[in-house]
Amino acid sequence: MRSVPEPNRPVTPDAGAADPASADVMTPATPPMSRRQAREARAARRQLQHGGIKAIAVFLVSLLILGTCGRVVYGMIIDHHAPLDLGGFNAGGSVTIGVVGAPSSLDIRKAGSTTADGTATNGTATTGGTNGINTDTGSTAVQQALLGNVYESLLSLDERNTAQPGVADSYAVSGDGLTYTFTINAGKTFSNGDALDADDVVWSLQQTIGNHYAQADRLTGLKSVTANGANTVTVTLSQPNPDLPWLLAGPTGIVYDKDAKYSYDTTAIGSGPFTVQSWENGTSLTLKANGRYWGQKAKTGTVTLKYYGDDAAAVAALGRGDVDAITPVAESQRTALSRVDGVSVRQGDSTHRIVLGFNNGTDSILSDKRYRQGIRYAIDRTALANALVGGSGSRTLGGPFTPLEPGYEDLNALFPHSSEKATDLLAYFFYVSHRRTLTFVYPSRYGTQVGELLKQQLQPMNVDLDVKAVDDATWRQTVQEKKQYDFTLFDMDDSHDLATLMDSGNFIGYESPAVQALWASAQKAGTASAYETAMKRLARQISDDSPVDWLCERRPLTAQREGVTGLPATMTDRRLPLADVTKG
Repeated sequence: MRSVPEPNRPVTPDAGAADPASADVMTPATPPMSRRQAREARAARRQLQHGGIKAIAVFLVSLLILGTCGRVVYGMIIDHHAPLDLGGFNAGGSVTIGVVGAPSSLDIRKAGSTTADGTATNGTATTGGTNGINTDTGSTAVQQALLGNVYESLLSLDERNTAQPGVADSYAVSGDGLTYTFTINAGKTFSNGDALDADDVVWSLQQTIGNHYAQADRLTGLKSVTANGANTVTVTLSQPNPDLPWLLAGPTGIVYDKDAKYSYDTTAIGSGPFTVQSWENGTSLTLKANGRYWGQKAKTGTVTLKYYGDDAAAVAALGRGDVDAITPVAESQRTALSRVDGVSVRQGDSTHRIVLGFNNGTDSILSDKRYRQGIRYAIDRTALANALVGGSGSRTLGGPFTPLEPGYEDLNALFPHSSEKATDLLAYFFYVSHRRTLTFVYPSRYGTQVGELLKQQLQPMNVDLDVKAVDDATWRQTVQEKKQYDFTLFDMDDSHDLATLMDSGNFIGYESPAVQALWASAQKAGTASAYETAMKRLARQISDDSPVDWLCERRPLTAQREGVTGLPATMTDRRLPLADVTKG
């Protein structure tokens, strides 16, 4: 979907508006004013600039009309960079959190976005054709830092990955699932003082769709988006999209200030509980509490994210006292964390999966469903997960969904480790497979142990495996572009992304009319419960087809010093809400 027609405010790129990405001047900070008050202030300023006693008198009258806004408006005219008067707000203290993987830019619009030809941008390791399967976990760093802290979406996500009110205080869905009505209470502002209303919501969706920003291609079925007054937005669909609330609670639903002109690469103007105080590329990002935030204000004055190259470096920083907490941290660091005094460790869930991919193309023996099923019986999923993640740092899945996604069931029992069942299925292919060596090409960052382990597990099944652990560039060329592999490893680090795996254009090459029919049926579900039921049927069917083996979900650790509270432990690889974080 690349454009959305709409009767009054068409959701297409605004040819007459300046492109915010090309602007270098940040909108000056101002207190919250209505649009009428802002117009009056600008008129007064023009009169003052033209000189004369009469102009000065008009200006002074305008100040009286604006009341408490007058003093700051005058400061705007004299100095466009005057600091905000935060009305007595004085959140104190500071917290420093260690994170692995720094954003290369603060432009959240392009985190995981695609160009018009489908090529991913902002560091996502693709060269086109992967259709959303991500192999670069660092590409979500800007979303992790800014979403929910500086930028806010129309809706928000709770710790169970379920859509809740956000900028929109409430929303309603029609019985046929085709009309969503979002209500935005009056009084909301951006951090620069600009009022936030329905026009900003429509304009933001306009920019996201027209410029193919983050996950815009997943906003399927949009027919129109309309601002009905200042406080109501109506989204009309041509066909149901049960994932719409979840999408509008993520980067797709971010509400930007349509009047602000600033460099998205180096700063951010949002409506969240923090503003960007400073950013040192590759080193740190410091957030400052937004005293004009319309919701519950941040509990700590400044929160600094310090970036490290790997988990071991982050743990070492925690041990030295350089940071107050670190998240997310791999299970492999649990022992090292146990040696740090005064630190507690929590384990959370995520939607980040590690997948053993099969080449479903016609040139591979794995194009046969029975062979793929035999391989799934042959491998020990738990042993592979331990080699990849370690100990309790993973949860084996057996199916496409994690517990944080609609349609999840524990499907491990569908293909348990069984040499007997594997032999029965693979015996049919003995003469074909015995004459050929299969290739396992995967990124070396997963380690050498997993390659050797898979080879050992398949040898008793008369499957000879040539293991090649390669750098990311070689992997992209060999697997994604040329599809010269039989087995591979990759990450799927987002939820609600099953459609990306079913797209026959990606390097897996999976096609199934039965699954496509179930998918189409699920998309027509008008209620959350109907969608849940439909997705469970779909998950069982696609697991039976076995285009891949979903090895495990990563379950990262969060470590914090005594006195630190409010730091989340779930999905911290994708979002890190910091408003409740404080240090006693």
